[in-house]
Amino acid sequence: MSQEIIEVMEPEQDDIIQSWCSISEAGNLKEGYDMERFTDSPRKDFQCPICLGVVRNPLECSQCGILLCKKCAFSCSKPQNPFFIMTSSVLKFNCPICRSRAAPREPSSILKKIINSSVVYCKNKLHGCPVSEALGEIKNHEKECKFKAIRCANHGFCDKQGNKIDFISVEFSKMGKGSYPTKSKLVCSDVCRKVVIMDHLLKTDQSEKAINEYRIVLEQLNKISSF
Repeated sequence: MSQEIIEVMEPEQDDIIQSWCSISEAGNLKEGYDMERFTDSPRKDFQCPICLGVVRNPLECSQCGILLCKKCAFSCSKPQNPFFIMTSSVLKFNCPICRSRAAPREPSSILKKIINSSVVYCKNKLHGCPVSEALGEIKNHEKECKFKAIRCANHGFCDKQGNKIDFISVEFSKMGKGSYPTKSKLVCSDVCRKVVIMDHLLKTDQSEKAINEYRIVLEQLNKISSF
């Protein structure tokens, strides 16, 4: 009696599920840092071969060692089956240099520290900010940078935009009775300041004060329109 021989094939590397990046995560990723942001020219091997910026959220090809931004590595990947919807597809990395299909890996912590120690200018440099700090620390500064572009908090009536340093801060913690959370807003003018104060008073059940602020705003607007 002849025996049927069944050939068992080893799974190819291309068929192994790669979990280095999820579809949902990829939408929030960004390309590399602009080379012009660095105070000194970065090392060439820190430059992503796809976006040509310094690698952001870096990944390393496990075969040739090239560094890529995580977003750019995602762009080098493809679904397991092009007929599947993206949310159910498996990402398959395809290195743009050596064409390796092996999943990319995290670079060493030492390498990431070296990249993060590179000194960069604040992204608001063109608006007048003189600050430069290590790449790994500059975000903390940029969150509070006085030169970042903002919009007047009086969104309903004003679309003025400009640098944070040129706006007026409105503090709400000292207004009215009751335990309202401490917060502040930035506005472009005294008129807009009174409008956001009035809005705050209405939201915190202080109608009389709100009406008084409304009267003051109307008087100021009348004065402006009379010029």
